[in-house]
Amino acid sequence: MLTVFIVITGENWNEVMHNTCNKFGPFYSIYFISIVICGNFMLLNLFLAILLKYIDEMNTEYDHIKNEALKTARKNLVVEVIQGAVAETLAANPTGHLHA
Repeated sequence: MLTVFIVITGENWNEVMHNTCNKFGPFYSIYFISIVICGNFMLLNLFLAILLKYIDEMNTEYDHIKNEALKTARKNLVVEVIQGAVAETLAANPTGHLHA
């Protein structure tokens, strides 16, 4: 298990492969090369999965902040429209009495 970890991390794995091939034959180099390829592929996928999860969380947070800002802007717009309508009504009718 330690050997597989050494090979996957790339820490002096070629020396381990060389020692194994000297003892058991050159056929075992295929084993080491396949572990390097598959192990690096798995580590890359793990890294990408973590990165994509972080990006998705950031997008979700950004969408939440954007929606809250839109709600606040809409509320402010409604208040401004109402204040403008009241001001126009008072300017047109300074007594404040509404005529039907």
